[in-house]
Amino acid sequence: FTGFFNKDEPQRQILINIYLSGLILTLCTTAVVNHRTAALNTEIRRYRVEEKSETYKRDHYLWLSIDGKRKRFEPKIAAWEQAVPGDTMSVLVGKGCLGFEVILQYGAAQNED
Repeated sequence: FTGFFNKDEPQRQILINIYLSGLILTLCTTAVVNHRTAALNTEIRRYRVEEKSETYKRDHYLWLSIDGKRKRFEPKIAAWEQAVPGDTMSVLVGKGCLGFEVILQYGAAQNED
């Protein structure tokens, strides 16, 4: 490309930017594809609600016990209000075409038996 590369911006920097942009675009595309196909393979699981928390910015979080680890999620306000620490919550989990699991919907909290 005659005149495409000038002295202000070296050829190597442009090629690195193109490579990194392509890598980021690929990762974002695969995440979107996995999330959109997750609804095709779903199951309902029950997880224990460890804690509810709210930040000063009014962000609402649920801490669920999944496979022995505490993981934080940000459900919609209706699901957050229904959750009760110590109880279990039904969660709709989907598995996308790339094999990654996605939480699609939080259910109502229910007492453990």
